[in-house]
Amino acid sequence: MLRKITLIDNDIPQLFARIYKGPEQYDGDCRAESILEERRPSLLTLTHNGERVLKLIKPRTWHEYFKLFWFHSRVSKEIKGNRTLASIGLRTPTIYEAGISIFPARDFRYIGYYCMENLSSAGYQEVYRYYKSLDDNSELRARITENLIHDLLEMRRHSIVFSDLHLNNVFADEQGKICWIDTGIIKFRSDSSARFRKKYDQSVIRLLDFYRSEKVMTDQEKQLVRQQCLFSDQSGQK
Repeated sequence: MLRKITLIDNDIPQLFARIYKGPEQYDGDCRAESILEERRPSLLTLTHNGERVLKLIKPRTWHEYFKLFWFHSRVSKEIKGNRTLASIGLRTPTIYEAGISIFPARDFRYIGYYCMENLSSAGYQEVYRYYKSLDDNSELRARITENLIHDLLEMRRHSIVFSDLHLNNVFADEQGKICWIDTGIIKFRSDSSARFRKKYDQSVIRLLDFYRSEKVMTDQEKQLVRQQCLFSDQSGQK
């Protein structure tokens, strides 16, 4: 099934081959209504009257064009990661449909897309924004930190490494419940393998070191994450 997506700055739709379709999804042309955020690897737009978020994924290198053909692209990986995290009980956005670009295609700007629920309309926002706005002693902040650690430990228990771990990829609601986006993950066979433990620790340390130029997490919060989540050096002395 083909999907036509019309971009904001272009009347010519890009064609995609739809690889996943959930229930209650519109089958006609899909028009991006407004830009939420444009990053180097992707473009986020609103669609369906603001009810859904359309993520259009850009190619980082020419190799990604070929990965489309054996379903090893970032589109496929993020969808698989979304389902894997949901299967272990973690909250992820509902994905309504996804597709990969037809090659060659006119105006081939994106290698794929997926359409998901709008977390903002569901009462979620980035944990980064919560940490920047909440008082250090806030009860909500403490609940978010507790739930963040809980989810990281669940990933650890299931031998999962979250590839791009930072607080802009973690959302929370007003009760402190966590939701994970940009769900590129690596699933290992065992949590006892040396390679998994190394990769997992590197991912967590990346989270703790990600915002070096600004104060986001407190020293106490970082220490809690180190002590409870890291395999190596539980004291936090790296």
